[in-house]
Amino acid sequence: MGNREKRYLYFANKALCEVMRKPIFLYSVFQFFFPLYLWLPLFFEFQQKNGISEANIFQIQSLYYVVFFLLEIPGGIFADRLGYRKTLFLGMVSSVVSHIFAIFYPTYLGFLSHFVLLAFARSLISGTANAYLYELLKENNSLELYEEVEGHARSYGLLGKVVGWAGVGVLFSYRITLPYEISLIFMMIAGGVCLLLPSLSQRKPLNVRSYSFDSFIREGEFWGLAIQGVALFTLARIVTVNLFQPFLIFQKWPTAVHGIVLSGATLLEAFGSHQASRWMENRDKVLSVGILSIFASVGTILLFYLPKTASLVLFGFLCFIFGVVFPIQKKLVKDSISHPESRATFLSVESMLDRLGAGLCTGLLSSFIGDSKMVTGIEVVSVGLGGLVLLSTFGMIYQKRRKSHCV
Repeated sequence: MGNREKRYLYFANKALCEVMRKPIFLYSVFQFFFPLYLWLPLFFEFQQKNGISEANIFQIQSLYYVVFFLLEIPGGIFADRLGYRKTLFLGMVSSVVSHIFAIFYPTYLGFLSHFVLLAFARSLISGTANAYLYELLKENNSLELYEEVEGHARSYGLLGKVVGWAGVGVLFSYRITLPYEISLIFMMIAGGVCLLLPSLSQRKPLNVRSYSFDSFIREGEFWGLAIQGVALFTLARIVTVNLFQPFLIFQKWPTAVHGIVLSGATLLEAFGSHQASRWMENRDKVLSVGILSIFASVGTILLFYLPKTASLVLFGFLCFIFGVVFPIQKKLVKDSISHPESRATFLSVESMLDRLGAGLCTGLLSSFIGDSKMVTGIEVVSVGLGGLVLLSTFGMIYQKRRKSHCV
């Protein structure tokens, strides 16, 4: 079914349209504000100005992923039991407190506390927000719109970053804590929106057996897609966060343009997310995501070998690829879950694997300090992640063809 047909069937039911308009709008507002960290393009330099060494910055980032990894499954179980809306609100409360540490305690311990609390917040929100939207649309017989709604909401959040990051250099030069202070306000707004989201209807009581080890092992399709997602998420995180400033410094781009560069790249990512469902409509989604992820792993290496301008163009194209594949890959993962009452837990397992992969790779990169060594570390990480994509993608294609032959 094409996008036009989907929209026609959806809006033909006026009553359904009225019911869904407000929650979809509120969900989009939440997705706009909660990830809007204005400080992200300059957090590396911000910590350096407060006396934190380069090795300690990478160390804090690695610990962030480890804490995220440890809290992912408990966060998902908590969300399935307490409820998605309440869990989102608690996550935003933790995010607010984390920003207070960064503003008022700019020391190693303060930044560590900032990122630990941020990891706790993200562990509650990760999977929970997507599970909320999925169940909301499912309850209202609109599940076919998930990719479009999620892609659009994600693109709005990215557009917010484009606008915010474009001016972050000016804010930073005026007062280095100002990006954190404005982000704190955004976190408060997102927390307020959580309280306005409509509650879901009473779901099936949680069965403790649904969290048994055997239940997870039997989800073969889920595991294949989750492994594919690990490589994709880790590449995206490394390119857009961990290596963003070191890459621009390596290519000798002035600090004043860092926010503008990331804004432009994020605009391309937002455009990719907004059009993802249309471009992937008639394609094998598992294979397409795999091919684009392998291209991203090769492109990550080339960032440090191409000329200055060409590498910047490639950086933007990589962000565009991440924008296209993320909504599609996440939808594939959600469709593979056969236990809807445990959806947030399964999504937390998938996110946990993402954070584990990102944490291990960031920790590995922290041992490669210096320009030449850093490039070597990137090559090792990118080749490993590309191989992981190959194994998972072709493994799922083989399994799918084997099932079709059996039928």
